[in-house]
Amino acid sequence: MAAETQCVVAGGGPAGIVLGLLLARAGVKVTVLEKHADFLREFQGRYCARLDDPALGRAGAR
Repeated sequence: MAAETQCVVAGGGPAGIVLGLLLARAGVKVTVLEKHADFLREFQGRYCARLDDPALGRAGAR
């Protein structure tokens, strides 16, 4: 992890990636950590998030 990281996000699922993206766009030096080498599995956040969530719109996911 780089010494200049200001924020570490644990988990590269849907919520972690969107959080990392929004923080980076706001100028925060962020590192997203993910323990799995691939994304060939189901994510818990995939079932919890609403498709019309305003955060997804702000992230450009619509």
